[in-house]
Amino acid sequence: MRISFKHKFIFVSKPKCGSTTIRAALDPFSDIGLTEIKDPATPWDYHMTAKQIKAALGERNIDWNDFFSFVSIRNPWAMLVSNYRYAKFDKEGRGFWDPDYQGESEFPFDSFVQQVFDNRDLGVDNTVTVFAFDNVQLVSRIMMLEHFDVALKEIFNIIGIPYTNPTKRNVSSKGSKTTIQQWFSAKTRRMVEQQYAHDIEIGGYTFAGGYRSFQKSF
Repeated sequence: MRISFKHKFIFVSKPKCGSTTIRAALDPFSDIGLTEIKDPATPWDYHMTAKQIKAALGERNIDWNDFFSFVSIRNPWAMLVSNYRYAKFDKEGRGFWDPDYQGESEFPFDSFVQQVFDNRDLGVDNTVTVFAFDNVQLVSRIMMLEHFDVALKEIFNIIGIPYTNPTKRNVSSKGSKTTIQQWFSAKTRRMVEQQYAHDIEIGGYTFAGGYRSFQKSF
């Protein structure tokens, strides 16, 4: 999550959708950034939803609608594999950030998908519905990670800050010889289709890796 009062932007940081790279690119222009997020006296957090940010601003008499807001999304099957690799789960399904973490183990991928489906472990429902909507779409723009450079450049132009191709962060090569599709059983594939139906619809995502062509607005 990043907020600029000068440039009037809000970035809603949906996990494992290029958010670390985007936050770093926005840092020089942000008033609410890493320092404020790390301060326990503030309400800010890395992965607040649009609804949560809007409420926190409202408590300070700041109008959400005065800002250009955006969120990034990604093929949900690819996103879950990325999340699984990143978390380095122990045998009990705890990610490395958990204080009871026991070290990387062979926690089954199917069990991880079940945890996501049950909204356990990761602490958030990582769908575009939760991050960008409250009955209606709250954000000004939904950006597809698959169009990263062209989409982010357009957004930077809209909010009036200079764009240089940012260094991609948290990009993992672990398991790169395994295709995304090979991670999923028929059951977990259907679970993702159900849980992330809204993401799939917006992005035109397919299990085979297809996605919608670039559009300027969602």
